Amino acid sequence: CVHTKRTSVTMPTSGYIIYGVAHQHSGGIGAALYREDGQLMCSSIPAYGNGMEAGNEAGYIVGMSTCYPKPGSLRITDGETLIVESSYS
Repeated sequence: CVHTKRTSVTMPTSGYIIYGVAHQHSGGIGAALYREDGQLMCSSIPAYGNGMEAGNEAGYIVGMSTCYPKPGSLRITDGETLIVESSYS
């Protein structure tokens, strides 16, 4: 069973996306940032631990993949609406 939540965010000023990473808790299977037309801009996938030591706790998210777009490639305009989506299982 996958549960996905989406929300929209209106950007107050223009600029560029230069880095992106999501934050999720156990059960997370990924998050993404889209333009209003559905174009994927960035995504972030969790890495789960498989051990007992600190930083590798089994069953817990111990890291998230990051998004580094090519500089200048993801421009945001004044008032543009973006969609943030997060999925859990």
